[in-house]
Parts: sequence; C-alpha cells; structure tokens
Amino acid sequence: MAAAEEHSMQPSEHAPVPSASAIPATHHRAALQDRLEALRRRCALSEAAHHRVRQVLQASCTALDDTSSPADRHTVHLVLEAARIGLRSAKFTRCPPDYYAWTLEQRRAFLGDAPTVDHLCKSIVLWNTRAERPAAATDDASSAQPSPPLYICVVLPYAHRLHAEKVAAVVRATPQLTNGQHVPRKDVKYQLAPAEACEQLTGYTYNAVTPLGMRIAMPILVSDALLRAVQSSGVSTFWMGGGQVDLKLRACLWECIEVFGHRPGCSVHVADITYPERG
Repeated sequence: MAAAEEHSMQPSEHAPVPSASAIPATHHRAALQDRLEALRRRCALSEAAHHRVRQVLQASCTALDDTSSPADRHTVHLVLEAARIGLRSAKFTRCPPDYYAWTLEQRRAFLGDAPTVDHLCKSIVLWNTRAERPAAATDDASSAQPSPPLYICVVLPYAHRLHAEKVAAVVRATPQLTNGQHVPRKDVKYQLAPAEACEQLTGYTYNAVTPLGMRIAMPILVSDALLRAVQSSGVSTFWMGGGQVDLKLRACLWECIEVFGHRPGCSVHVADITYPERG
C-alpha cells in the first residue's frame, strides 16, 4: 500500500510568521505548519494581533493559488479552518485512488494509528422527509433550523449500519433538538439527503463529507459505537472524511464534541444510532 501523505497540526517550537512571498510552492506545507503554531501562540494576544495573524495566513493561501493544485489549495484551507476553530488534534492524510476498494482492516493499517476498525468513521447528512419544505440548501447558515431539525449530520464507524428509526427517536427525545417541544413520531423520518443538496449544504461530495467547515451549521449525532471503541482502546482520536474523497481527517473525539458544538446552530450528541452488532 502507498505511503500516507500527511498535513499535521503538530506544533513546531519557534515558528515565525513570514510574508506570503516567502513561501515557495515546494515548501508550503512546512511553512504552513509554522504559521499554524504561530497562530496558536498569538491566540492569547489581543484581538487586533489575532486578526493580523489571520490576514497573514490568508495571504499565504492566496500566494499558493498559482503554484499548487486545487486539491492542495483546498487542503490548505481545511488545515487553516481546523486551526481557526481550535481543532488542535487535526491531522490530514492523503489516500491512494484504490483506498475504497480495500477492506477496513487494510485502511486501518494504512492510516497507521487507528487501533480498531471502529475508529474509521464516515459522516452522512440526513434530511427529515416529513418536513414541510424540501431538502434544498436554501437555508442561511445563520438562520435557525426548524424543530425537529431539517438536516442533521451523523458520524458512525464504517463497520456499523445506520438505524434511521433510532436517529428519529434520538431527535424526538432530545429537547435541544426540538426546542423543548413534543414532536409526534409521524413528523420525523430521516433518510440520506440527495447528493446535490448534500454538496450545497456542506460544500463536500459523497465520501468527502466532514463536520469541519460545513457551509450550513447543523446538529451532529455521533454513534456510541465510536464512543465504545474510544473507551475500550484508550485512544480518543479517530478518522473521518476530510473534505475531499481521497483526504482523511484524524481528530480527538472529545475535542470534536467541544469545538463543533460551539458553532452557532450546531450541537453534538452521542447516541445509539446503529443496528446492534452481530454476535
């Protein structure tokens, strides 16, 4: 299997913030890591200083526009978004073209630091087919979703099968997702969102969906199967889609719950949303 190409958020000790012109295309990954650490160090400074660092980071991305591929530029923006929201555990790995033809065990071995196949997850956008309006991405990111939510994102291990009725039950039983109102069972039925609507909502295509940088904020349901894998193994990091079909994102579960849950319009809930495991 091919070696992984990584874009890590691991810090460097003493990292200046050079100008955009100081970033040759062949060295942009190392320079980017320096900038991310510089951003973290400056987060404790004034808002004006923080704003200036963000300007430099944006200029760095602009400088890459004519010297790197669209995929590389997109990766840079995803790494910057992870730094912006404080997802410090984030690590991106590029996968080979035949990745999805591999078994889950082969994928786990390639990624290298997943102790079980249940640490390999996918993100899926669902829509409530019983809602009064269709699943079209017309909502503004700042507008509140209806009760129950029209769209939700579910994160679950590839090795487990989503149980749509359990998803509906969790939504109906969670006051934060219903504005504390009673929601009749007949008003909630979630299914996979159409591909076009999913891309408009998230900015990502099938097999690339990730909670990171979604265009539209929405609640996130995390399968308790992932929680069990994390607790039994003692390893809190897991892998999920990274915004591109061949890009995977590793992050800490606890950090994801905290960081993604702070976005307006988004809340994160761990729940039983899959079919029982076969004994």
